[in-house]
Amino acid sequence: MCLKDECPAFAHPVYSNVPVSSGTSPLRAYLVIQLLCTGVLSGIIAPIARHVGSAGVTNFRIRPARPQDASFLAWVMLTAGRSHLQRGIWDIIIARPEHECLTFLKHLSVTDEPHMCHYSVFLVAETDGRPAAALSAYDPVNLGEETVALGMPAVMQKMGLTEEDMASGQQGLQAFMTCHIDPYDGAWIVESVAALPGFRRQGAISLLLGEILEEGRRRGFRLAQVGSYIDNIPAQRAYGKAGFKLLDEKRHPDFEREIGCPGMARFLRDL
Repeated sequence: MCLKDECPAFAHPVYSNVPVSSGTSPLRAYLVIQLLCTGVLSGIIAPIARHVGSAGVTNFRIRPARPQDASFLAWVMLTAGRSHLQRGIWDIIIARPEHECLTFLKHLSVTDEPHMCHYSVFLVAETDGRPAAALSAYDPVNLGEETVALGMPAVMQKMGLTEEDMASGQQGLQAFMTCHIDPYDGAWIVESVAALPGFRRQGAISLLLGEILEEGRRRGFRLAQVGSYIDNIPAQRAYGKAGFKLLDEKRHPDFEREIGCPGMARFLRDL
């Protein structure tokens, strides 16, 4: 299947022979959100694909995410950010109760301009027409981490939030940034990997990883990167099964006090 047929925006010239280098941290971008980003991305939809597979007794269909998936994608982002812990990066950034975090992420996933948390960078595994798992991947040059700040002002306005409302998260964010892992030069970045509890260990994540890695190859990437909390052993096993190997780790006492784990690990694999 040709992705230019599947998703016409993929024909945008920005996708042709683009050199790849490390992106700027989106979390740092949030720290300067009051300055707002001046660049504007337009007409850029992250590459997505379709695949039908099965694992055990559960059949999963892998498809591109749609705007109608916004509530599910909000749960995926919040859950992936928390991993096995009580709170994660989005709890820190948004600094609101859980239901407001979910509402914020729901709106963020369907903003007018694409970014690394936009629905268009996600693949969804569904069974019987219902979402069961999802993940995202992006090019850190064209849809890098700093692009998150592009959508935040509109979401804040929609929810009636001010910079002061979200300022309480900045101290925790600074602690998180002590172990934030940057994109490896030239890597296709895999993010926000999560499955509903009832569909874990049934092959959905393996299918999603396989499809998103193949998409990276079609895009011309030769490396893929994924990160996890250092002590998230189940996630690391899943990534190891998909061919990822530990590249490095970052540890810091401030991170551990804020998050509850020693730090972050970065995994890399060839494509």
